[in-house]
Amino acid sequence: MNWSAESIGGVMVFGFGQTFKIDFESSPEFAETLKKGLADGSQLLLDLNGVEYVDSRDLGILVYGVNQVLASGAEVKFFIPSETIREVFEVTHLNRVYDIFSDREKALNAFGIQSA
Repeated sequence: MNWSAESIGGVMVFGFGQTFKIDFESSPEFAETLKKGLADGSQLLLDLNGVEYVDSRDLGILVYGVNQVLASGAEVKFFIPSETIREVFEVTHLNRVYDIFSDREKALNAFGIQSA
């Protein structure tokens, strides 16, 4: 799986390639990778810019990883510019559980920082 991580104003921004794909065996690694870069009370922005497709299994693994991070005390938000991917979150009602933004700067501002 291809992913990237960068820190912007203390927020860990975790990005993905064009398709969010994780198999069942790598899901614990994914959750640990998310948690590894975070200390308790950290802030995480999941950047799904460029993601064109997420199937239900992958969505479940993503939710599992995010919930593991939330359990560690981190604050998590999503940047999802694709209307199609946002609709997946709406149909599954995940937009009621997580903060989702279609604009990266607004997502970063929601953490109380100004993007560069």
